[in-house]
Amino acid sequence: MVIKGAELSAGNPVVILLHGRRQTTDDMTKLINKLNLAEATYYLPSAPGATWYPRGFTRALDDNKPQLNQGLEVIDHVLQNLLSQGVSRERIWIMGFSQGACMAAEFIRQSQQPMGGAILFTGGLFGPQCPTA
Repeated sequence: MVIKGAELSAGNPVVILLHGRRQTTDDMTKLINKLNLAEATYYLPSAPGATWYPRGFTRALDDNKPQLNQGLEVIDHVLQNLLSQGVSRERIWIMGFSQGACMAAEFIRQSQQPMGGAILFTGGLFGPQCPTA
């Protein structure tokens, strides 16, 4: 787990930032630098083998298990860690790029719990029934 940005403090926003397929936390650090949000704290988990799930997101959800579930557990672990430190859900954002965006969307769909917000770059919900843009 890589942590970037501002120190975790009483009011700053916290972003769980998820990389895309074959990307690393270094790639996401470049994105953080471009965003230039100095007050945010970023948590950057890594997918095993730089891939959150093996097949495309327009495939059936079951086609991407068990790797998909393992990735969702990683995200939940980060979230639970933040909550245990007293960070409110309203301060926690989830952001993802490509595969990371799909993981963020699926995490939100499954958890059905409020968060501060979500920023999804080039991703969507899993399954052939979901429209894509």
